[in-house]
Parts: sequence; C-alpha cells; structure tokens
Amino acid sequence: MMPMVKICGISTPEHALAAAHSGASMIGMVFAASRRQVTVEGAKAMRAALDALEERPLLAGVVVNETPAT
Repeated sequence: MMPMVKICGISTPEHALAAAHSGASMIGMVFAASRRQVTVEGAKAMRAALDALEERPLLAGVVVNETPAT
C-alpha cells in the first residue's frame, strides 16, 4: 500500500499543479486567517486547473470555527 501525501498551504493554481505532478495524494487549501489563506474564488481556480488532469489529488480545506453549512 502506498502512503498518502498531503501538501498543505497551496495558494495558486500553478502550485497546485506542481504538487499534483510531484505525486501529492491530497492538496490542502487554508480558508482560515493565515498568510496562506485562499479565497473561495482562488480555490475554484485551483480546482479548475486540477480538473484538467487525468488523475487529480483529493482536495482538503482547513477552516476554523465554521459551521457545517458554511
């Protein structure tokens, strides 16, 4: 069984693609207040870039004190 690797703090489509091409199993995007924080629009841009790949990593969001509805 291959280990899963998550690369967190990705904030641009270019970095998301670089992580995917490097073998990342998961890509983490920080929505909480941080210098690595991404907007929803930024996350959508990363998702669109990754959707062009034959196989794309799973996506994970880092949030703080958000409701499940949010």
